[in-house]
Amino acid sequence: MFKIRSWGQAMKYWLAFCLTCLAVSARGEQPTNVSPPLPKQVIEEYWNFETSGGRVTVKGWNQSSRFFLQPGPMPRERSIMVVGKDYSVWDPVIGGDTAEVIVGFQDICKCKINPSLQIVPSGSSRAIKTSVRFTLVLTSKHWEVDSHGDVRESEGHPQWRINVDTAESPVWLTVSTAIRYVRDMRNQSHDPATRKNADETLAKLSRLP
Repeated sequence: MFKIRSWGQAMKYWLAFCLTCLAVSARGEQPTNVSPPLPKQVIEEYWNFETSGGRVTVKGWNQSSRFFLQPGPMPRERSIMVVGKDYSVWDPVIGGDTAEVIVGFQDICKCKINPSLQIVPSGSSRAIKTSVRFTLVLTSKHWEVDSHGDVRESEGHPQWRINVDTAESPVWLTVSTAIRYVRDMRNQSHDPATRKNADETLAKLSRLP
C-alpha cells in the first residue's frame, strides 16, 4: 500500500486514473466491423458526383476511382450526355457478391456534346423517361488511379464497386453543369471553330428546362 504525501500528488494519481478509464472506454466504443455502404447508397453518391461534373476534370476523374472496380485513366475523348436534374435510384437486386441498381431520369435533351463542343442529337428530341443499369461487385480488391493517372491495384475492406469500363461509359451532366462545362472549355480553347461551336451549344442548352 502506497502513501500519498501531498494534495498535488493525489490529484496527479486521480488524473492518471481518469485518463486510463477514458482510454479504455474509447477503445470499447470503437466498432470492430463497419458495414460498407449499400449498393443503392453507392449509386446515389456516384450519380450526384457524376451529374454535378465530378468527372469532367482530370482531378475529379481520378477521384472517381473510388466508385469503380477497374477505373482507368481519363480518355482524350469522352461522350457527354445531358440529362434532367431529377432522378430516382431503384432498390437493388442482390445476388451473392453482385448487385444491380437502376437509375431512372428524364432524358430532356437526347443529345451529347462531342469533343468539338458541338451538340449532337442522339435520338428523338422529345423528352422521355429513361434509365441506366449499373452492376456492382462486393470485393476487397480494386484498382485506383493516382494523381498522375497511373492505375494500381489496392486491397482493403470489402466495398460495393461499380463494374464498368470507365473509358467507354458516358459522362452524365445536368443542363446547368453542361452549360458550365461548355463555357469553361470554350474559355480554354484558342480555336475559332471550337469557340463558335461552344457558343451555338450554349444557346441551345440555355433553352432547355
